[in-house]
Amino acid sequence: MSNIMSARNSVHSIAFTFLLNILASGAPFWTPAHIPSPAYLAIAATCVVHPRTTTRAQSSGDKEAASLALALLRTTNESVGPVAAEFGAAFSFAGFEASRQDRSLLNVGLAQEGSLWARTEDFWHAVGWAFNCSILHPKRWERWRLWLEFMCEVLEDDWDERVRLVEKAVREDPGSGGELLKGSLIFQYIDGGNAVGFGGSRRILRAIFADASSSAVNEFGQIFPKELEPLIPDNGSENTNKRENKHQYGNDLSDSENTDKELKPATNRRPKRARRSTRTTTTDTSSKSDSSNLSSQSTYRHPDTSYLGGMSSLSLRKRLLSLLANVSSKLPKTFLPTEDLYRLFIENIRHLSLCDFQAIVSATSLDYFTTSQQADLCEYLIYSMRESSAPKVDRDAPREIKLEQYFLPYAASTSSIAANAKMSITLTALFVILSKNGLLSSSKGLKGAVERGVAARKHKAKTGGKKVQGSFDKQEIKRLEELEWCWLRESEGLMISLLDMI
Repeated sequence: MSNIMSARNSVHSIAFTFLLNILASGAPFWTPAHIPSPAYLAIAATCVVHPRTTTRAQSSGDKEAASLALALLRTTNESVGPVAAEFGAAFSFAGFEASRQDRSLLNVGLAQEGSLWARTEDFWHAVGWAFNCSILHPKRWERWRLWLEFMCEVLEDDWDERVRLVEKAVREDPGSGGELLKGSLIFQYIDGGNAVGFGGSRRILRAIFADASSSAVNEFGQIFPKELEPLIPDNGSENTNKRENKHQYGNDLSDSENTDKELKPATNRRPKRARRSTRTTTTDTSSKSDSSNLSSQSTYRHPDTSYLGGMSSLSLRKRLLSLLANVSSKLPKTFLPTEDLYRLFIENIRHLSLCDFQAIVSATSLDYFTTSQQADLCEYLIYSMRESSAPKVDRDAPREIKLEQYFLPYAASTSSIAANAKMSITLTALFVILSKNGLLSSSKGLKGAVERGVAARKHKAKTGGKKVQGSFDKQEIKRLEELEWCWLRESEGLMISLLDMI
């Protein structure tokens, strides 16, 4: 098999096809499946995103190999599951050195220093860079999105399978099962990145909310050498022959691109992060538009602009947040208590643009969270935004009582139109969540709370009080404030409509 993986680029496709065929060979259900070894699965995962098999592919065989690699990974997960497939061993960052002997049997750069698992500091480095690409480098995001979608599938399936095993074990022995969850892939990524505790967990949240700002790109930078450079077509016969001879001797995907001095393979010891500017390290012609560059020009976030890469990026960010919430609920002492984790969520959510804020907070957007997690997120957001004159909340009160008595009647803590719009969006989301679960009933008290809150937020929000740094004239500020008023009015109108529907 190592000879197959070391052959010319076109044979990568044959190798992955072969592995797919033996995995899905139609063996009887009572016989064990033929599972690719962790070393081959690690290569396949690298192949999905490596520039030389995707955006810098030099042949159709390379591109086909990337597609077949993803098919192999997904088929393996669907056929045998993440635990039996040993994805924990295959997708190990911190343990790369320990498994190097196994991978070195494959004479191919993707299994050694060219591997994603060798070049990346940890999982969260890859996550942060992927999300930076969703904003700055659309062509690279096409590949990182596929990789991250698959990794989310694996992390979710692995966690769910272990939860089922724990529940079964607890029924048989109430004191057992805890170590199974600590062996999950998501916990390995939390623990392996030294992310247990507040400081390390903040880095995880910075990766999930990476927004292509200079600080985000400095912390979660480019992974592969020449990853962002466009491929220059090579029509010279002499160079083509050299390239083909290189592939014949098994050096494909491990040439000078992988020995670039600017990007060395990661080690188990966390390196100092280079201070790199988004302008000097990128050669990709596709970058943020002028409107989305507002984040670098001023502290103001345009209400109608997404700074987080669009819906596909937001969806994956929410899936990762949901995974963290699940780990916290089951392993609060080992990871973080739920209240502390949600505080970190709030740190990163409350200052988003109105567009991104609604995309994360609205009830229809929180589909990866359980009902309880959805309500918790909304409540913690409201606590952080509510005006200081509001009464102290009885945390033990039923959710519907808290909504009616402590949340709905009040405005945001500042006179910002955007802040009051976010308060309204969050209240509406919580209103919908409780209503869907039969926890709200029409009453004079609920109607009065809604009406008082609408009036309070309208009164609190002030036009002309915006302090915007950057080159914005008065007309532009006025236009932006009108957009914010539209968000506030629309949210308040939706809440009144929902009240009539109960």
